[in-house]
Amino acid sequence: MEAKCRKCENYFDKSEIIVVQEGIFCKDCLPPDHTPMPFTLHISWRGITALMDYIDGSGDLETLEVIEKIRHRLGVKVIEQIRRILHGEVRESDS
Repeated sequence: MEAKCRKCENYFDKSEIIVVQEGIFCKDCLPPDHTPMPFTLHISWRGITALMDYIDGSGDLETLEVIEKIRHRLGVKVIEQIRRILHGEVRESDS
């Protein structure tokens, strides 16, 4: 399976893939008025393939190792986003 940039229509190899609500783009074609996602997760084409294999149920041990790395990075990004959103809105308790 291959994917290509929505604007330039070049297929992704190992370049950065940017996913926004308007579609997937290479870093040079990202529209200036795009709708940003809450965080950015850099993932290789190998990672996308591993995710697709995992979803299809055809993954092997290598696939599971890649998925675990993605899961860890995603968890870190979610925690960072929650902290950023809550910064200044959470008080320390008096006790």
